[in-house]
Amino acid sequence: QQKVDLAERFLEVRSIFNYTKDVSPQLTELYFYEDEKANHIHEPGDDPHEMAVHDGWSQADDFDIDKHGFALKAFNSHFKDWQDEKMVTQEFYPEVVDFLKKEMG
Repeated sequence: QQKVDLAERFLEVRSIFNYTKDVSPQLTELYFYEDEKANHIHEPGDDPHEMAVHDGWSQADDFDIDKHGFALKAFNSHFKDWQDEKMVTQEFYPEVVDFLKKEMG
């Protein structure tokens, strides 16, 4: 019984999700550069919530991007050169893009 309880315990982790407060009619915006319009904006991610995250692989085929806002898909990469940022950009990123195009259309 204890082994099952430990296994079930590791199928869940707790994490903080940064939701965004609704401050209508003010817009929530994010600027990645210096701009006068960036003064006094409402930035996203100002409403943190701690929640449980469960292992969803047993239900991966049931998740749909259009219905649930996410999908679980196996992604197997043979890329190993994580210390070389140039190689990550040149080799791994295109692999991710191809995977997403194949899976998401």
